[in-house]
Amino acid sequence: RFENNRQKKRALQFAYIQKAFEGGNGKMTEAQQRDYDRLYKQMQDFGGKYDQKLIKKAFEYCVLKHDGQKRQTNEDYYIHPFNVALIIVSLGMDSESIAAALLHDVGKPACADGQGHFYGHEARGAALCGETLAALRCSAALQQQVTRLVRLHHLPLCAERVRLRRLLARYGEPLLRDLLLLQRADAAAQAPAFGAQRMRQLDQFEAALDGMIAECPAVGLSQLAVRGGDLLHSIHKVGVKGLAQHLDLLHMEGVQCLCRLIQRHDHALFVILIG
Repeated sequence: RFENNRQKKRALQFAYIQKAFEGGNGKMTEAQQRDYDRLYKQMQDFGGKYDQKLIKKAFEYCVLKHDGQKRQTNEDYYIHPFNVALIIVSLGMDSESIAAALLHDVGKPACADGQGHFYGHEARGAALCGETLAALRCSAALQQQVTRLVRLHHLPLCAERVRLRRLLARYGEPLLRDLLLLQRADAAAQAPAFGAQRMRQLDQFEAALDGMIAECPAVGLSQLAVRGGDLLHSIHKVGVKGLAQHLDLLHMEGVQCLCRLIQRHDHALFVILIG
């Protein structure tokens, strides 16, 4: 018996996913098992601490969702996300990133238009990952990290200065770094002609990102050296004039972040400060 429809839906999802993770027909093929063993060995060779259960479930779900799907080379489609995961391991990334690499294209079968396009597969893949991880009772933080990487794995990483500043303000440096590595691995697992061109674009983005971070160490409220409450306390203690004497010690970007924070908490004080 279920207390409500939500519990019933979750139970049905869990039953379906458990059946799916058993391989649908009972188990993985010998070739698929060899590929997973290769991934497992690579993780052991690099010596990191990995969530083996999560990664194995992600591999099995990847195989299931891409069952019957072929690439232009006529190889099984799951080979591509598998190769991306191998590269992600070699880059020293964590279990969530490896899972995202395995799952980043699971939305494609549902979004195929028969002409080689997969419009909307990022959002569809993120939704499938969210349902799967929730049914497996993964933590909310893990679900958020994996689904975010899957949803944004095709995010255009532009080296143009204005657009880069917007990306930094919206997503933050840590997420952009993770997406950069994921897109590098994705490009490296593609055909050489496409992969080389994409790598050059990502090199340009990384160089622009490094340069901007070096110029403006503080690009968001979360990256200020002190908390908002501490700033407001100091302002009321020393006064606006006392604070203004020290503004020249901050980078201009930090000043802008400070002004936005003050405006959010005390509009009258913000008006005095900018005046």
